Amino acid sequence: MHFKSIPLNFRKGIATRRIINGIILCLIFTLYNCKVDDEMMYHNTHLKQYTINTNTFNITYDIQGKPIIIGQNAINYNSSSKITIIDPYYYFTYNEHNNINTISAISNAVYSLEDASLKYNAQGLIQTETINYIVASNPNTTIEMVRNFTYSDNQKLIEILEKKLKKNEVNLIKKLLIYYDNKDNIVKTEHFISLNSGISYQKEYVVLFTYDTKKNPFYNLLLDAGVLNNYTKLQYFGVPTISLGSGNLKLQYYSKHNLLSSKKIRNNESINTVNYQYMYNIDSLPINLVKTTINSKNEMNREHFSWLYEK
Repeated sequence: MHFKSIPLNFRKGIATRRIINGIILCLIFTLYNCKVDDEMMYHNTHLKQYTINTNTFNITYDIQGKPIIIGQNAINYNSSSKITIIDPYYYFTYNEHNNINTISAISNAVYSLEDASLKYNAQGLIQTETINYIVASNPNTTIEMVRNFTYSDNQKLIEILEKKLKKNEVNLIKKLLIYYDNKDNIVKTEHFISLNSGISYQKEYVVLFTYDTKKNPFYNLLLDAGVLNNYTKLQYFGVPTISLGSGNLKLQYYSKHNLLSSKKIRNNESINTVNYQYMYNIDSLPINLVKTTINSKNEMNREHFSWLYEK
């Protein structure tokens, strides 16, 4: 949730922007049909402020308890309490079923055009997403991404097939398989790539996740915004344009519980490990976090988070 840092110079605060994009995407891609668990419906604690490293973000709510300002970003709702604008970055239109029809984003230092359109199946779940963007450094080239989504019988997203087209030719196909625990947390993702138009796939890597059993303050913030659902994890999977950001960061915001670890494995060897160490208050909400990332070269990076609440 770092909407605040996006206007800064593109070369500064890359990690912060990724986190911000993660929260923006959680807002963006959970605006469909809200399906929330009763146990989370009536939480009585609001996230008032959070800090990531040296950046602090304040949150303002309206009289109905909906967040209307996060950092320097305003959130506008329509008469149906659907988000129409995350000022000044994202704009939404809706179809006759009150599901998002299109998403548009203003130009930035990386992409001079970002547009996405969504189609739904009979159950109201996202069936296809089409994204078009132009890379700012190469304005003569338009790239299109088409994603197809597959769900289980109980409406959990279990597969994403993503085609990247350049000049009307399939440039790349990726496939992701998603696995859950009995609490609906994503515990494993398998990532595949095809270089022969989908005739065959090779596994690129696997990511494993673990969680605590405490409350996730960012989950509650999305709940306050009325944009949380239980079936589409679209915001989790990062590719260029609308879905900028690291997958584990977005998952950190979406999950009911807080991430304890993520491990990226390629060819049976760990190439990236992230550990999360929390301090909690008496309401089982985190108040401090040290996030430690270790790459394949055993290089270490630490980030610090903190949260402040109000009742």
